[in-house]
Amino acid sequence: MKRLLVIALCCISTVNCMQQNINQQQQFNPKQHQQTFQHQNSFNRQAENKRSFNPFKAVRTAGKICRSGTNPIIHSCTAAVSNVLHRLIRKSFSCADKLGSTLNAVSITKAFIAINCLVFAAGKYFEATKGYDPLFRAGAKVNDLIQYYGEYWRLITPIFLHANIQHLLLNSISLYNLGTDIEKIIGKKRVAAILLISGLCGNIASYNFNHEISIGSSSAIFGLLGALLQIGIDFYQITGNASISKEAMFFALLNLAYGIINPQIDNAAHVGGFIAGFLTARILNFKSFME
Repeated sequence: MKRLLVIALCCISTVNCMQQNINQQQQFNPKQHQQTFQHQNSFNRQAENKRSFNPFKAVRTAGKICRSGTNPIIHSCTAAVSNVLHRLIRKSFSCADKLGSTLNAVSITKAFIAINCLVFAAGKYFEATKGYDPLFRAGAKVNDLIQYYGEYWRLITPIFLHANIQHLLLNSISLYNLGTDIEKIIGKKRVAAILLISGLCGNIASYNFNHEISIGSSSAIFGLLGALLQIGIDFYQITGNASISKEAMFFALLNLAYGIINPQIDNAAHVGGFIAGFLTARILNFKSFME
């Protein structure tokens, strides 16, 4: 946003300069023209000698040159602003590279857990101050609101909501243990895709097979389990070692069995997320990635 604002200011300064200089073209003086270029060259040398570049100060200086009466030629003013724009673009790209490197260092799994914790904290704050949680009311999976009122965002927002601190902690621990390890194998972008796709598909399955209100990121966690199963299959085909796929199947079956015993658990979301994670992993072709 800051880069766009600075470029917009430069463009406005250029337009104003051009409008002023069009009215001054009839008063052209060769000696004055030479003085203008000398003034411009001195400005360029001073700007290059400075170690720290202040874009806003440079824009103001260019604007003063454009508005001065000793600058009657359009292209001389345009050269001043073009020089500023060139340095602005270089500085903005440098900042963008630093921001990109910072974002690349951030773990998607940890960011997902942090978002869940922030949403939970905000919900508890609203619950303490207003007596209810508006985030839960606006984001939980409620079949009637999806079917009759078209609130389709409720198919994705439940993965960021949790019923209590125990629910949040258990899901966060599972996410951390699975997600961070899988990120090291397949990368952040693939993990992000699996989390969102499996969370969405799990809630779609819950919408079709479970008519109760549902929240939680367990569908996304089961998506990671499904992806881990596919990773294990690919790893077995490459190395002949089936330990990863066996562990993934063991934990998936164990959690599904616990879901059958506990009626409060949304097994439809778990199964839908697991299948979606497995299929997403096959589509992303992890085998070629690991080779």
